[in-house]
Amino acid sequence: MKLTEAKLKQMIVEALRKKYDGRDLTWVDDNIPTPDEKLRAKLGDEKYKKIQSLDKNQALIMKQALDDTYPHRNKQETIESFMESHGFDLEIEELNEFDEDFYKNETYIRNKESLTVTYNIIHRFLFNHELGQATPIPSIEFRFAYLDSSTSPPRSIKNKEEIKIHKMFELDFGNEEDVRSASTIILVNQRKNLEKTIGVGE
Repeated sequence: MKLTEAKLKQMIVEALRKKYDGRDLTWVDDNIPTPDEKLRAKLGDEKYKKIQSLDKNQALIMKQALDDTYPHRNKQETIESFMESHGFDLEIEELNEFDEDFYKNETYIRNKESLTVTYNIIHRFLFNHELGQATPIPSIEFRFAYLDSSTSPPRSIKNKEEIKIHKMFELDFGNEEDVRSASTIILVNQRKNLEKTIGVGE
């Protein structure tokens, strides 16, 4: 029997439907591991359970950072995508290195408004004097400076935050995906503050 192109496409689609349920990103064939099962096998039960104990957003970001094939239900929102959605254009983007640390700088412009953000990874140390040990605790240090020169006097806001992240987040700013993950974590933490600063979501 000769297969037409339309019939062949239909057979492929039906086969895929039996393997994958695209509505909720879950595999429906018992012989194919789910993305979480694959990640659990890769990391081990203990590390996987620690990820599951994180905040929902951080857990998803962590899974995507650890496994490039882990499904993205939605495109990972970053500071850049957030600012552009409110009419700002990214005018300056730099990744600077100082004393073996990387600092990401971004400047956004909208008419006579500007917002410059700077962020980097820092480590605080938790000391256990009884054991004589120091455990590094990673955080994202985030600064922004906003200026609206259309007002008289100009409206200026500066802010600095330190966002604690789980020690399993081994973010490396030499890696573009890790920089995006850091930007997403900042946005999850600072969205309301940024909305208030640029005058949206009020």
